[in-house]
Amino acid sequence: MEARIELPGTAEQLDSVIGFLSSFWADAGLPPGGQFPFELSLEELFMNVAMHGSAGAETPRTVVLALRADGTTVTTVIEDDGVAFDPLNAPPPDLESDIEDRPIGGLGVYLVKEMMDRVDYARVDGRNRVTLVKDVAE
Repeated sequence: MEARIELPGTAEQLDSVIGFLSSFWADAGLPPGGQFPFELSLEELFMNVAMHGSAGAETPRTVVLALRADGTTVTTVIEDDGVAFDPLNAPPPDLESDIEDRPIGGLGVYLVKEMMDRVDYARVDGRNRVTLVKDVAE
């Protein structure tokens, strides 16, 4: 099963992104417990586009979200038309210091990498493309 949605990269669209994922998950008959890593990952990546890619732009970036289920393997592709930016190159977060001594931010992309079986970035046809793959078998 496959599904695709295109929407503006604004924070107000986050509910639409999560609703799209939830509908796809139910329609594909995927295990309910496997959805959370995708929710968290999409929230992180979509909000990065909304907060950084669309910030200061005359119009919001366009985000394309594609989902595919092949058995229990789910692939998610999120693309935006912003300037080239590879979120996977972020430095690893400080996990050793006390929480109050750590800088704000940096954990989101780390969590995405930890929760997924595979995370890739590519610049394709002038668009940022992040691909997430995970086997969600219970």
